[in-house]
Amino acid sequence: MREYLEQIVRIMDENKAENINVIYIGEQSSIADYFVVCSSLNKLHSQGIAQKIEKKLKDKNIKSLRQEGYQEGEWILQDYGDIIVQIFKKDIRDYYDLDKLWQDAESINVESWLLND
Repeated sequence: MREYLEQIVRIMDENKAENINVIYIGEQSSIADYFVVCSSLNKLHSQGIAQKIEKKLKDKNIKSLRQEGYQEGEWILQDYGDIIVQIFKKDIRDYYDLDKLWQDAESINVESWLLND
């Protein structure tokens, strides 16, 4: 699973996503083990990041169980079972503040993943 988490984070980074955060929620919730959250500049940016993630994972035979919010591009959710990807326009992320909502969960430092390229 870590390999897929790292790949998602790298795709986000390569596509200029901002404020990338991986949150381990497995001990607090049964919906998934990880949230991977990032901010985008606008609707098209959100959609582009989502497309790249979907394509790269599909190439590895990992398909999204569902995707929501793609057309609107404000908050795109991609469900990969144990990993849920959430791509927000910056103002929407600030409004819902999932990072604060899950502040008691472990936040994983992704900088080392990005430095290993």
